[in-house]
Amino acid sequence: MKAKIVVPIILISLFWADYFLLSQYSPILQLAPTAEANTSQNTALVSVHTKQLSITNSLVAAGENLIEYAVAKANCEYVQSSEESAKISAQQEAFILSLKDSAEPEKRAAYVLFKSREQEVEYGYKTKTPEYLDDLIALNELEIPLVALEIMRACTNQDTNPVCTNQLIDKLSSLHKNDSQAWSYAANYYAKTEQDEKVIAAVELALESKYTSSSYFMAMNTYYKTIEAANIGNYVSSFSTASWHGNKVLLYHDPISRWCRGDNLSNLQIAQACLDIGQLWENTSLTVFDKIMGLAIQGLVHSAEGNNELTLFAEKRREDLYAPLLNPLVKDRWVMFKDEYFIQMYFELFESQGEIGTLQTINKEILNRKAAGTFQGCSFLIND
Repeated sequence: MKAKIVVPIILISLFWADYFLLSQYSPILQLAPTAEANTSQNTALVSVHTKQLSITNSLVAAGENLIEYAVAKANCEYVQSSEESAKISAQQEAFILSLKDSAEPEKRAAYVLFKSREQEVEYGYKTKTPEYLDDLIALNELEIPLVALEIMRACTNQDTNPVCTNQLIDKLSSLHKNDSQAWSYAANYYAKTEQDEKVIAAVELALESKYTSSSYFMAMNTYYKTIEAANIGNYVSSFSTASWHGNKVLLYHDPISRWCRGDNLSNLQIAQACLDIGQLWENTSLTVFDKIMGLAIQGLVHSAEGNNELTLFAEKRREDLYAPLLNPLVKDRWVMFKDEYFIQMYFELFESQGEIGTLQTINKEILNRKAAGTFQGCSFLIND
């Protein structure tokens, strides 16, 4: 019975994260249509929502099958007792708390970003607690990219907070002007606060940026390196918790997604901005989910224009992105729990190859080792 409890806990921040993220697509597609809404756009929304349900059901089925399969192969499990897990978690939390008064800005930032907070679950992964924003501001370390992005994300969710002003958002995005993700966060804030011209301007600046970062990867990498340097736990527990923290700081797409619909799309400037941000997310984002959301927004614009061909083309590209999450790449995540080499490879390649490219490279390396007879991991999980 122990294995049945442990395996899902280890998986939750990796496999189930993908299911959870995909499920966040639903609120965007469940918006009540207005009386003025274009019929073809509503039809497209229903079609996309149907596809979403099909994909999430497939992910659930795949997850259940993988869990049953792994439990049946006890020799391939990473078994960690609940007592050991609780002990490691307590040690990790204690170390994070010890960073509060560090002389190093990055460590103080890690304290704010990663410490546990009461009632955090009640507020959800999007908002954390109201005090979280206050703590981020009090750091006075706006040059740290993840801190700046998190302030903008928190302000988008707490836009009535008096500290959240256009001046602050402009300052943060300008400090990180070469990163398109900073402008995407700014655009989200301005969409939430219904400032159309500011959204359009932010999108235009995003297109001029030199690179696109990933808050998901930055949080994962920062936490993993922080805990590994303290020599707490093991690479499996560190990677699992790091992934959980990464999922908590993902780009919040909802404001832009709501802005890019209905009557707004009859405005040519807004429609173009929506198309631009959608294409930017598809082409430059490092995570699969950001790419999928970019394609979803493009589909909304094409549907509003009555362009069925481009609407279907966007849906086809979206399907192509879903496929790697189902098979065989999802299975590779299991292997990563057994081999520190592959975890290190994940961190080394993510920024240059993105989520899918990294998993594909890992998959190729595993298959090469298996063919050479040098692979010692969970070989029964690997597709030839």
